[in-house]
Amino acid sequence: MVEKNIKSTSEEKPTVPDVEVKDNKTNETSEIKDDNKKLPKKPSVKKMPQRTPSECFIMHEGEKIELSFPAPRGSIFPDFQRAVGMAEGNVVESSPKGKGIIEIDGFRYDMKENRNPIWQKRYPLTGFVGKPIKFTFYPTITLKGVKILKLEPEDPPFIKIANLRKDVAKQGMLELIGTIGYITKEWFTVSVRSKTQKKEYITYVFGKCTAKPKDFVIVNAVLKEGLVELETLRVVKNVKMPERPPYNPNRAPRPSGPPRY
Repeated sequence: MVEKNIKSTSEEKPTVPDVEVKDNKTNETSEIKDDNKKLPKKPSVKKMPQRTPSECFIMHEGEKIELSFPAPRGSIFPDFQRAVGMAEGNVVESSPKGKGIIEIDGFRYDMKENRNPIWQKRYPLTGFVGKPIKFTFYPTITLKGVKILKLEPEDPPFIKIANLRKDVAKQGMLELIGTIGYITKEWFTVSVRSKTQKKEYITYVFGKCTAKPKDFVIVNAVLKEGLVELETLRVVKNVKMPERPPYNPNRAPRPSGPPRY
């Protein structure tokens, strides 16, 4: 009706007041005549994480070393290190921040959220309580965490949910790529250095270690009844690592002051 009145009296050029026009589809209102007024901006949509090109091997001194999990294309040792596994389990409980308990093959583990914030918001772990999920996880903990929580090697590892999966190739399978730390008759530690976070993480592995401290290794293991059990171990030769003392869980507390490394 407003537009018809304007056309019929165009010669007289009357003063037309601002009129709000409502769009029934969008439920938004706009004003005629005042072109300087801007409509509210739509909230920006966060871009979904893009997958990095990957491959299931790393070239080292002309040899194609096969991996159990994909690695970013062009990765090299020792820059590339990790401790990762896959499993299917039931989420027993979860807080809004993703801390809770997950049951894998009848054994319960402490669970932590470690996914991209976008996935955390879109698919929160609270929505999977009482349901089975397939997932990729990290079985690691920092050296500082071991001391603060006073963890023993026999304590079950934390299950840090890294991603949800469509399938699981092998239940509880793990791949650890890093350096050998402390060695005992029953177990040993594999240390993984994160360049992005500038932290060192360890995983306790139960089984006979055929490597020496500071050796760079690829360990295949399986998560079983609260322990990471060794399956295979390979020492990768000619990998130059910075000089670092092996981790000893029984050593005395460090004196106050700057860290030794």
